[in-house]
Amino acid sequence: MPGKQFDECRLIEAEFRVVDAEARTITGVAAPYNRWTPIAGAYLERFTAETFAESVRRGGGANAPLLMHHDHTDMPVGKPLEWRDTDEGLVGVWEIDVKRDAGAEAWRLADEGYLRALSVGFQAGDADDVDTSGEVTRVTRGPARLLEVSLVSVPAVEDARITKVRSAGPRPGPDPRIAAYRAALGLTKEERS
Repeated sequence: MPGKQFDECRLIEAEFRVVDAEARTITGVAAPYNRWTPIAGAYLERFTAETFAESVRRGGGANAPLLMHHDHTDMPVGKPLEWRDTDEGLVGVWEIDVKRDAGAEAWRLADEGYLRALSVGFQAGDADDVDTSGEVTRVTRGPARLLEVSLVSVPAVEDARITKVRSAGPRPGPDPRIAAYRAALGLTKEERS
């Protein structure tokens, strides 16, 4: 730099990451495992770890969109980023499309706790285990095709819930140490560019 003398020069390692300040995600248990749920007062139903495993691994379920209240007539509010098989059930992480009004509203409602639940839309397979021996028919779902997951006010399955709502947040301001180095070197704003 013209006019500046340096006695010492150090290379400072820095890590730069591009963070989308608009990024918003929702994480939740889409399909709890081994929990009997009454369906329309007609029978009891439960999902197992095998129910959606193949669908989210290799099938169309891997890209199952996030909708609002199972509304297939509207565009999705989110897309899946990750699926995890846990002891609780099938956990998904969805990126929310906050550039659309519907996505921004869905994220806000989840973030503020107005929407706390999830519900799955699926196509049943041929391998359901149907037990009619008791007073109430019990259906254990075999492998099924996951079609979509929806944000809902009231879930059919009690433990199908949102567990985390996350924002990348605002970008942090400049590191004050860098400003101090620049000031110590006598750099003006024009010289920094």
